Amino acid sequence: RCGLRKKTIEALTKANMTEDAIDLVNTLDVREGDRVPGSAGLKYMNQMIKWFGKQKSLHGVFSTLDAIPRMGLSLNHESIEFVANAAVRSVKLIRKASSMSTLPKPTVPEIVFIGRSNVGKSS
Repeated sequence: RCGLRKKTIEALTKANMTEDAIDLVNTLDVREGDRVPGSAGLKYMNQMIKWFGKQKSLHGVFSTLDAIPRMGLSLNHESIEFVANAAVRSVKLIRKASSMSTLPKPTVPEIVFIGRSNVGKSS
């Protein structure tokens, strides 16, 4: 049964039928026999997160996140990376500060950039 749902989700994603793919992801449940064993299942779900992100569908991303524990799987670092990539649409530089004295006044909300080394956080 899981293989059929997986093939159906793949067909929906290829046809760019985002809402139908979300509806099907929302039905995935380990109690219904939808468990895909081990890393293969999580790899597939991570690809779904990535695909929904490319479709700019945060609803799909979060539906897939909700389905992962229902399928008896746990998130990994790649899952989190794909969610973060899906959530960020654009970045805009507002102001630079080269010293503590040139920092903006505390009327502007502070933003923190977190990420791996050499990934362009300072850009």
